[in-house]
Amino acid sequence: MKKLLALVMALIMMLSVVSTFALAKDNERKTPIVLLRGYGTSVLYDCTDVENPEMVWPIANVGKKLENIIKNYRLGSVLILGENCFMKALINVAVEQLFAPLALNPDGTSKNPNIKAYPYNINGYKLDVEGDNASPMYYTYEYLKNHSEYSKVITKETLCDQFAAEVGADNIFIFNYDLRMGQVEYADAVDEFISDVLDYTGAEKVDIFGTSHGGQQTASYLYFHGDKGVVRKAIMEAPAVGGTSLAGELFLKQEDITLPLSSIAYFLNDIDPQIIITISKYLTWGQKLLDKAVDYLVTKYLDDGFANVLSLWDFVPCDYYDEAMKHCLSVGTLDSEKNAALIAKTEKWHAAMADIKSGFDRAKAAGTECYIIANYGTPELLNQNSQSDLVIDIKNATGATAAPIGQTLGYDGPTVSSDGIVDTATCWLPDTTYIIKGGIHGKFEKDTYCMGLINDIFFSEEPVANSYEQYGALKEQKQPSIIEKAFASIGDSLNRIMGVFKIGSR
Repeated sequence: MKKLLALVMALIMMLSVVSTFALAKDNERKTPIVLLRGYGTSVLYDCTDVENPEMVWPIANVGKKLENIIKNYRLGSVLILGENCFMKALINVAVEQLFAPLALNPDGTSKNPNIKAYPYNINGYKLDVEGDNASPMYYTYEYLKNHSEYSKVITKETLCDQFAAEVGADNIFIFNYDLRMGQVEYADAVDEFISDVLDYTGAEKVDIFGTSHGGQQTASYLYFHGDKGVVRKAIMEAPAVGGTSLAGELFLKQEDITLPLSSIAYFLNDIDPQIIITISKYLTWGQKLLDKAVDYLVTKYLDDGFANVLSLWDFVPCDYYDEAMKHCLSVGTLDSEKNAALIAKTEKWHAAMADIKSGFDRAKAAGTECYIIANYGTPELLNQNSQSDLVIDIKNATGATAAPIGQTLGYDGPTVSSDGIVDTATCWLPDTTYIIKGGIHGKFEKDTYCMGLINDIFFSEEPVANSYEQYGALKEQKQPSIIEKAFASIGDSLNRIMGVFKIGSR
């Protein structure tokens, strides 16, 4: 009898251990995920009329507004005013109608204090319309999906669905913000948001996924608040950790800026950019008109509000910053007294940017696993010599050393990519940085390798950072050739045409 009782007790103890392990594993998989999104994805409202707030960003009905603007400047206007006058008039009207609500004061505050990030203030995400704290958070993916009026807040839906399959749609929280804010303010706002998510869910830690500007937000949060240790894992995808020379060139040159027409094609369609580059050589008039428009836009409107956007200054890389700031102060784009508050904030962030590795180190010491996923192999928009994902230089995204476009480093080694272009030895996170060749900024959801890597980092039972056979830090994604992409594009077009015929024949 004693043996039987002992056996029963042993089984009970084993089951208890197994149950506890399963519960711990389940709890780990249910860690809430906070999503920090790219630049321009914030939702802003003009709340002058509290009962009927008007969405001002993303620009509501932008197509209709542009159509109305163009209607006022028909072809006859080009003949009467001339090409340059027509272009300038069109830009002036467009900026006035589309961007005026976002104008800022010299200290970086909004000229219209009623412009608020959905749901109208940064502290409002715990409350429903009646102010009931117990109701679902506005910012859960589940809540947003079930309320179509808030659908603009959702971006990267494919990623959210992938996360929801693991942790549930009610366990994903989408951080909304005023895109004009600076990183010092973002860090505090994200810290507050995470605290509310922890209070709301009862969890001890969260995971963070930050893409592009959201990756920079993740870095700023980890730098200023990462020592709290409330983040389990943080992934920064194509992050603007060190800024982007796009912003540096903007504030430094302010004129003679060339925005390649071919580069825009990367964002506008899925045709291989090299095809567009070839075509654009025969469309020089289009490039000339674009150059004139960009020059006019920058030289006229940089003074009139753009220079007051703190987030744009926070994008300026450290190796551009001092010269760009000096230039803007000397030409009057900025004023040392009027813009004193703005300058102080961006200087604080740039001091952190120059010291960002220590921020990652503090976060890791507090128990946070930090990862960076970035791309190279494409020229940056305004710096055609730099290895980037079109928008963010691989150096500014990861701290890596890279050869200019068309060249190699001239040496090899265990930290150098097989093509001799990138050396990860200088990365801020050398052991947990993953570099993809040929990836385009903002399009990681179309890359099954990248999506799989993200999923494995958050949910795999194995330490992905050491699984070099599966996801080596220098693993390069195989890209299809131009001919393969061209045939694929033609095939997609034929399929769409056949689909139309099929629909029409029913």
